[in-house]
Amino acid sequence: MAIVFWGALGVASALPQIVASELGGEAPPFLPVAQVLALVLLLVAVRRSARLRVLEASVRWLLAMAAGWHLVVGGLTSTQAWDDWQHTVPWVARGAVVQALLLVPTLLLVVLGPGRLGRTALRLRAGDDRVRAGAGVYTAGMRPAWRRLGALWAFGITIGTATAMWFALGSRFGDPTVLLWSLPLVALLAATNTANEEFGYRNVPLAVLPSVIGDRGALVATGLLFGLAHYHGNPPGTSGVLLAGFLGVLLAKSMVETGGSRWAWGIHWLQDMVIFSALTLAWTNL
Repeated sequence: MAIVFWGALGVASALPQIVASELGGEAPPFLPVAQVLALVLLLVAVRRSARLRVLEASVRWLLAMAAGWHLVVGGLTSTQAWDDWQHTVPWVARGAVVQALLLVPTLLLVVLGPGRLGRTALRLRAGDDRVRAGAGVYTAGMRPAWRRLGALWAFGITIGTATAMWFALGSRFGDPTVLLWSLPLVALLAATNTANEEFGYRNVPLAVLPSVIGDRGALVATGLLFGLAHYHGNPPGTSGVLLAGFLGVLLAKSMVETGGSRWAWGIHWLQDMVIFSALTLAWTNL
């Protein structure tokens, strides 16, 4: 059963696009359709098998993510028409359209069922940040309260993101007043992006995966899917996957241990604020 799930995760992830682009230079346009079709067929098979029925919620989650992110969002933003249009408008206008598209995977999660599990199961609450974190890599073997650990990671990761964006785009920054009038919208777009990504990459899977692959497996699966989705991010390639995966597991860990989304959503929003602000400043020179 675990083998079936991990295979389905590979199909639903960005891995097929990564492999296709590395081998041929560009992923074929039919690939997202094939991914979604494979997951639909798997869902049908799972519903007909008493032994595999426990996988149904997990497959529904993967189907919603693949259809929303690869077929709809990826399908539209990879067209030449999109590329021609996006550089004719300010970044905040482009960002608003992207965020509207990102509602699709979120709505699919609700329509297909996993997104309707309830606030408690989905951890759609602040959580208790007085609880102590489990000892491990993220805590240097100690067990600090999440109130302290979350703040330390939020500060450190945000400084790291700001530094990376400065080296990547600092030489292309334009008029700073553009950011001043755009800042309220940048904050709103960062919030909607955080909500859409956290709901799909962490809130829902952390509710449906433990019954299939256990708590540790769920952390790994969410980090892997999130990491692979950032292969073409900044930084790109393997380093981007590892960094995003590391962050993904940290955010998932915070949800599981505090029972809520405060630190996951908060840390994510801070990174989006930094990234979106940098893109706003540099957009006319990209």
